[in-house]
Amino acid sequence: EVYQAIKQLHIDTLYFVELKTQYDISYTKAMEYLEEAYQYQYIKKKETIVLWSDYLRMASAVGVNLNDKAKKFPSSLKKEHDIVMFAYRAVQVEMDKKAFAEQAEINAKYEFETDDMMVIVPRTPQAVIEEANAQNNCLRSYVERVKRGETIVAFVRRKSEPEKTFLSAEIHDGELVQLKGWCNSNP
Repeated sequence: EVYQAIKQLHIDTLYFVELKTQYDISYTKAMEYLEEAYQYQYIKKKETIVLWSDYLRMASAVGVNLNDKAKKFPSSLKKEHDIVMFAYRAVQVEMDKKAFAEQAEINAKYEFETDDMMVIVPRTPQAVIEEANAQNNCLRSYVERVKRGETIVAFVRRKSEPEKTFLSAEIHDGELVQLKGWCNSNP
């Protein structure tokens, strides 16, 4: 009976499976909450399931106590969703920084110096963004790939001016793929 009601709403059943497996919310209880959100919060049921699923995922990630019924079934879903979204974004930024830093430690094996040059691996996403701005190139688009370990970015500097941008390198599978100067010029 509940399954038929779900199908009539044209809502992907995976949302309900997620609610059950991840948050121990029965299909019946989920349907009741959708109805309450529709009646008292004026949110369409199809929109409610998406917002609610999103809210629960983010709330769980930032440590909201979802054993608290008022937190699991918020009386103002849109408001609680927006509140937890801000906290989640802050947590996500920190998690991204941590993942990037961990990958930078792995990539540090590519750092070296010659008499007049040095190669350094950026330790933060911000360093890559700053380099992209200084180089006037698309290096910032590599941040996610670096964080996931799909490619490596390194900065080539003159030892006499280590803070000044000179060349940017991309290394993939141990091979130098790109070496570019300002505005993607060839060195």
